[in-house]
Amino acid sequence: LFFFNVYAQRKQSDKTAVGLIIPEKPGTAEHVVTFSLHIEMQECLKGHFHLSYDIEYFSSHQGSSSSKVYSSSIRSNSQISIFGRCQNSTDNPFIDLKWNDGEEMSLLMYFSKHHGLTGDTWSVSEIEFNYILKNDPFIFPAEVGNETSKIVKNLWKTPIGQSYECDSVTNVILLPPGSNSKTYLRFTNLRLQPFQIIDNEFSPSIHCTADKMPPVKTMTTNAPLIVAAILAGMVLVMTACYYLFHTIRSKINYTQFTNTSYEGM
Repeated sequence: LFFFNVYAQRKQSDKTAVGLIIPEKPGTAEHVVTFSLHIEMQECLKGHFHLSYDIEYFSSHQGSSSSKVYSSSIRSNSQISIFGRCQNSTDNPFIDLKWNDGEEMSLLMYFSKHHGLTGDTWSVSEIEFNYILKNDPFIFPAEVGNETSKIVKNLWKTPIGQSYECDSVTNVILLPPGSNSKTYLRFTNLRLQPFQIIDNEFSPSIHCTADKMPPVKTMTTNAPLIVAAILAGMVLVMTACYYLFHTIRSKINYTQFTNTSYEGM
């Protein structure tokens, strides 16, 4: 596999971010972004996911306007860069993922800790999606300029010291301030851990509900033949029962008729 490494800018309170893009997940056409943040060679935040997205917007051209949806995903040629910060004494960790999709787009993911009676947990406390509305890649957008959609909510709560994992599709809906045009994010092959990473490895995972559900059984190509065979068997059984019933009934009637004849003589 080809790995694309990106080293982000250093700041006094921020750490180097190493971005890896895996061109193809075996058995799928997904492109999975893998990232980690380091403090002195020790990973302090890591994760991976595939991201696809749908952006609602209004298009206006030659006096007519309509609602449109722009759909895309992070691909192997998306020129990805990753920046972020690990937890320090004053700030919570975050990642800032940027890529080019005809125009630069970015996804910010903020993490928070929560203290509880049954133990401490972490969550994704905010997701922010940034893009530029212009006539490429969008089609005649009614308004142009920088757009931001976000959700502020504690997503994917997980005990501290464990990672969160979800191979199934995870949908997240973001709203821009003062607008009804939504942005739909779809994560797959998702795994995150922003705290307490030991030996640069993911800790045991808490899996999403969808991963725990048994797979839905679908009918095989032989199902119609099986159903037909069952129905044919039922018809044969009913026919045999009908024949047997009438045979026994005829014998009973014949016996009764014979007995009656002899008594009359």
